[in-house]
Amino acid sequence: MFVLELFFDDNEGLPALSRSCFTPCFGDTCGVTRVSLRGRTGSSQVGTFAWSSGVKALCSLFIKQKIFDLSQDEALPYPKLSGSRGSMAASLDYALSKEPQWLQDMFGITYDGTLIVKQIIERLNPERKAGPVVMIWLSPDFTEGSEINIYYSGKPVVDVLHLEQILEGIHISFSYSQSKGEECFFPPFSSDLTPDVLMAEFKREVTQALFRTRAFSSEAERKVILRLLQHPLFSSLVGSKREVFNSLTSYNPLSEWDANREHELIKALIDHNHSKKEGIQAAIAVGAVPSLLIFSYLKDILGLNLTVDYNYSSTQQL
Repeated sequence: MFVLELFFDDNEGLPALSRSCFTPCFGDTCGVTRVSLRGRTGSSQVGTFAWSSGVKALCSLFIKQKIFDLSQDEALPYPKLSGSRGSMAASLDYALSKEPQWLQDMFGITYDGTLIVKQIIERLNPERKAGPVVMIWLSPDFTEGSEINIYYSGKPVVDVLHLEQILEGIHISFSYSQSKGEECFFPPFSSDLTPDVLMAEFKREVTQALFRTRAFSSEAERKVILRLLQHPLFSSLVGSKREVFNSLTSYNPLSEWDANREHELIKALIDHNHSKKEGIQAAIAVGAVPSLLIFSYLKDILGLNLTVDYNYSSTQQL
């Protein structure tokens, strides 16, 4: 168990971590509070950190955990960071492997020299040696009974919506630093960078929107498939292939796959798509938000060769 307090302030409209206080309730440093401040000048009692990509990723992970702890939605998946090069997950993974001084300042070390934060955080495919994607999460063994307290402008934040707004601001700040580099806290406006920043923001918003629709949840998928199977027109169309669709009710959705299997699936989909010169053709009703999001993700983010017909006002017309 541990107690972690993260203090954020407003910096030109975006949140930035100004102070952290960490108190472990385990091991040989139990009860010793470590304080770190944003800046370059510290002391023997106070550590320092820069508002770098690694720190932003770390804050994002802890805020995700706080939102998960406050949420009443039992279907909400356990919070994690997952991604390839240039992602928050990759930035935090790099920091955990290189063990910079700010991690020791924030969380401390054991008597044998092990970083305490590496006991709290777990990784799948560290340093991306077995594939391009790394996954990072907080160990449930340590989060159970722990406290993560978030403050903004000196006031405690306990509202999930406010926490999500802080999280969104951190993601935007992370996108800026990745586009420009770590040497500038807020890069000057550049029309050359605008498409990259907008695309990064578009990817994040589409991914979040997909999650909110529960498009990849097991329950939602099974309901759709079962509804199709019960429709007489569908049965007449598929004929002897009906058993194939029956088996789909037992498949795992993308959100339940581990990082390596998800990467393999996406790679196979892209390879298959590239082998078909005509690409994939689809028709979507403009009111079908989950379908619009999914095909936007496949076409604009994964880069699949898709032709989508949006000239249908409703599913009935389609």
